[in-house]
Amino acid sequence: MNRITRSLLAIALTLAVIAPLGAETKTRLNIDDPAFNVKLYEKAVQALKDRDKDPNHKDDPNTPSKNGYKYFEEMHNGVGAMSTCQHQNEIFLTWHRAVLLQYEKALQATYPGETDNLMLPYWNWGVKPSGKYYPAAYEQPDSPLYDKNRDPETPEKPYTNEQLRTMMLKTTTWRGFSGGECSVGTCSDGKPCAVCTPKFGAFESPYHNIMHNWTGGWMTDDKTAAKDPIFWSFHAYIDLVFDCWQKTQKITDVGCPDCPLRALPGNPTAKDMKSTAALGYTYDFRDTACAEPGLNARPKVLAMTSRQKKSTPYVVDFTIPRPSFATAHVRLEGLPVFADYNYSGRVFLYPATVTLASSDADFRKKYQVDRFAVWGLGDTEHAPHHEAAVTADVDASTELDYLAKKEPGAKWKIAVVVDKPSAQYESTRKNASAEVQREITFDHVSVIYDRDYAKEQQ
Repeated sequence: MNRITRSLLAIALTLAVIAPLGAETKTRLNIDDPAFNVKLYEKAVQALKDRDKDPNHKDDPNTPSKNGYKYFEEMHNGVGAMSTCQHQNEIFLTWHRAVLLQYEKALQATYPGETDNLMLPYWNWGVKPSGKYYPAAYEQPDSPLYDKNRDPETPEKPYTNEQLRTMMLKTTTWRGFSGGECSVGTCSDGKPCAVCTPKFGAFESPYHNIMHNWTGGWMTDDKTAAKDPIFWSFHAYIDLVFDCWQKTQKITDVGCPDCPLRALPGNPTAKDMKSTAALGYTYDFRDTACAEPGLNARPKVLAMTSRQKKSTPYVVDFTIPRPSFATAHVRLEGLPVFADYNYSGRVFLYPATVTLASSDADFRKKYQVDRFAVWGLGDTEHAPHHEAAVTADVDASTELDYLAKKEPGAKWKIAVVVDKPSAQYESTRKNASAEVQREITFDHVSVIYDRDYAKEQQ
């Protein structure tokens, strides 16, 4: 499967961090990706921290890109006992997206000509990291990305990308995903603000909240979380899942679009944050919780599209998908039903370089996925031959889950082999079953990911 196509769309918005019209869409990478320049990222973060140590440096709200690390830390954490960040409501995700953009813009401005294209990396916390508990870049004591207070709650992280993916697929509404309803109201200072009903969305609780706590140290409190530099990569992954969910569910708008995003320069609203493409960036979604960016995450991967008037074996080409699904079934549509013949068959999944040998015991043991069976109607009056048709699903979840993790993108084949039909009645056994077998054809063969059983039963 190909990496998501990079969009060239961008629009001009008032917020300083937003990409100007015509700007190229840039890609945020996994910090563990060898293509990501960790040293340059460390250099930029160190520059922000050095500003805080400089007695001659003063932060300027009018030019946030020239401010120190503490400025962005407090943009999220707030000052004193009052937290600034948004949680438990439907602008939780858009508010954090805006904060990430502010921080990223400051990083890009640290060394003009060198860091201009530096993008905020994400920490893919749904998979095993390169370090002991976190990405290796965050575990080096001499790095500006290190924080001694950080301490994982347990050796094993509580959530996987598969669990995140399932949550994305099952959550189909904005408020269900992001949180409680908000509206534009008037705050005590007389200025517009968001007035929200506190309620966790499916993404924030448990996934976001528990992973904050698991990371440990400053990350366990929203009034201190951004003190730890890992916060920014942690929330970049939150934003990646958010972006993928929007594409997966085809959500083109955001909750409370006119709600002001508090404490942020430029007075952005939620609708200013509704599209990463319009903001000038996208993500490298490979091996993340995102199934296939830009597409529905429960696709039918079509293996064949037309009825084939010949007997089996029925062989089609198939590309091993990325690990982006919970279940996978080979679906056989249009299987004929006979009045007085039963038949069964086998589904095989094998490398394109291997020759099909369905009668060989070793081949069956190694490559057979499962069997299917179609029973005769036993009613020659209502189904004299094969006027009826059925669909059969063969569960290939275990096999494809293994292959998706081991060799995504590899060329394999799916073969459907029908065994010799058997007659239901003594009087028809003399009929030629070979003739019946030749009539067993298919309307469609496909692979179905993450079947929606409830919808199928409607």
